[in-house]
Amino acid sequence: MNRTFAKRGLQSIVAMFLLVGAMLFTASQATAQKVKTTSSSAQISNLANSTDAVAILMNQIVNAAHPQLKNAQPGTQQFEEWTARAYYWKRMIAMIGEGTTVSAALSDAARETLLVNHHDAYTSVYVDRTFMNQLYDFTYNLLKQ
Repeated sequence: MNRTFAKRGLQSIVAMFLLVGAMLFTASQATAQKVKTTSSSAQISNLANSTDAVAILMNQIVNAAHPQLKNAQPGTQQFEEWTARAYYWKRMIAMIGEGTTVSAALSDAARETLLVNHHDAYTSVYVDRTFMNQLYDFTYNLLKQ
């Protein structure tokens, strides 16, 4: 006797429910990773230009992040936070170099930093949304003119 989970007529309905369930699950995961972004054009217009922004971010990496990372123990919160800062600022520099505006790089790099969560070939650091929002605000204030 041939047994199946669902009769032939119900298999497509079961598959549809599984597909819709998977879509709903992934949609809730994506919305949980939101980062605040600049909203008004007045806020965007007072950011540093691309050249100045890259210089400011490089200064932060060299003079702030690098010494902190040198002295921090891997696995500590201090190490993870400074690694996240360096990753975010480096990603912003890369995006600006590719022609992205400073305001777009500010928010896009934040979203990417959250999504990557530093589980890549180089680092293994978890970044939560609260810290990312604080880092976004800090970087935004750095780049304000």
